[in-house]
Amino acid sequence: MRGHTNGRWRRLPTDEVSEHDAEIVYALRCSLLHGYGPPKQDKSCGRRVLLTNDRTAYALDTSYDGVALLSVPVLCGRLVERIAAEASGNWDGSLINTNYRL
Repeated sequence: MRGHTNGRWRRLPTDEVSEHDAEIVYALRCSLLHGYGPPKQDKSCGRRVLLTNDRTAYALDTSYDGVALLSVPVLCGRLVERIAAEASGNWDGSLINTNYRL
């Protein structure tokens, strides 16, 4: 991963996120922003990224061979929480509802 945006994204995940998982999430971010779909395997650590709406899943599950299963509501909810935690302390984070049912 390269660039200024990459550095900011690398700081968002918590310490429990592996380097490969962070790379997969960044690849997804870039592919959605620039290509409007899941990332190619060569950009996501050789894994095919599948998206799910399962709210009971892990944010990113890489326990399957060759597949990264990403729960969109879980990842987005946790990402919003992490961004809010890293933001300036002078704004009201209570207005962020990460449990909103889609």
